[in-house]
This record gives sequence, C-alpha cells and structure tokens, in this order.
Amino acid sequence: MDLDELHQMVLLREVASVDNIEEFISIFTQVQPSLIDNKTFEAETIPILHEAIRNDSFRVIDYLLDQKVPMRPFLFQEATKNTSYRVLESFLNHGFDINTPIDTNNPPAIAGIATPLHYAAGKGLLDSVKVLVDGGAWPYTKDPSGLTAIDWAQMNRHVSVVEFLRSLPAGDSFQQFTDAPGKHFTPVALETLLRETGLKLV
Repeated sequence: MDLDELHQMVLLREVASVDNIEEFISIFTQVQPSLIDNKTFEAETIPILHEAIRNDSFRVIDYLLDQKVPMRPFLFQEATKNTSYRVLESFLNHGFDINTPIDTNNPPAIAGIATPLHYAAGKGLLDSVKVLVDGGAWPYTKDPSGLTAIDWAQMNRHVSVVEFLRSLPAGDSFQQFTDAPGKHFTPVALETLLRETGLKLV
C-alpha cells in the first residue's frame, strides 16, 4: 500500500464509526483493489469492522460482512457486549455460529471460554439474550467452571434475564464444553441436566 492508500484506510475507520455508508462504500471501493490477498484483506478490514461494532454502525457492519470480512469470535464478543442487539442480528444473519465459544477474562467466569449467551446474560442485556436464544443459543451450556448463562445472570443480579432464561423449556439435552480437539461441546442427557440444575419437569 502506498501512503495515499494508508490514509484512506485510516479514513475508512473514521467513517465506519459514524455509519456514513455512502462515503464508506465510495472509499472502500477505491482501496479494495490494493487488498490483493486474503491475508492483507483480513488484516486491513477486521480493525474497521471492530470499529463499526464498537460504534453501532449497523449499515457498515452489514456491508463489511457482505464483503466477506471474517467473523472472528472476538468480534462477536464485542457485538455481545454492545447494548444494541442489532449488531448481533447482523452477525447471525450472515451465518455466525451462535454457540461458538469465545475467550473472556471477565467475571464471573474463570479465564477461559464462554458462549456469547453467557456474556450477554452476565451483562444483563435482555434484548441481546433474546436474540441469541431465538438464533439457537442453548441456555444450559456450561462454561469451563461449570456455570450456565443463568448462573452468570444470577451472580450479577440481572433478575429479568434470569426469569427469561428459566422460562425456556429444558429440551432433551444440554451442551457442555469439552477439550476434545475440534469439538467444543458434548451432549448431556436430560436426566443429568435435571439432577445438576435442580429443575423439574411439569
């Protein structure tokens, strides 16, 4: 990239932060030919997508995802932190795996892995929790310390989130993390779920 192209990449981040989609597309179209390979494309566009997520720039997010900017788990974590559930919807509409574990060092989980639903529940973001559940997130998935999204919400005193998650049907099984290579979850029988959570079928 020459100096002018580098300046345009900086400008793209600024425009992304205010969701000026017309100007963004105009600049992006000019610099796109310089993103000559996948590695360069990823390195230059992921920070722009990150900036758009942090600033609720929904139209820019949709455009970048349409351009196949990689949906990295840490970006979805940032979207989960966002108080606007529309960012989550953008990712889900573009095929992001709703139960992909994301790394987090945020309490109450130990440093390790948790699902987006854990994170949204722990923050008390009820609208985001509903979007995630509607998208297929499973509320009884356990993080490495054995906590579910309900536990995260309860520990942070988010009563409305706890009530919503507890109102969901238990289903036939729930998911739990495993260290098996290439596999994040393993199904656990309903009997185990009821025993471990104290839930009762009515």
